Amino acid sequence: MLRETTIRPMDGAVEHPRMDLLRVDKRSVMASLYAMFFSQLLNKFKEKALR
Repeated sequence: MLRETTIRPMDGAVEHPRMDLLRVDKRSVMASLYAMFFSQLLNKFKEKALR
């Protein structure tokens, strides 16, 4: 069985090419978390303003 693998230049780790699909960009995750946090915070301010 022939396996396709690649070696990551940053740390020399061997991985399967399809693993790229599973890798998550940390910046996009942090941006999503910040957006969720500020959205919830804004909703709390709106609720207080309507009371």
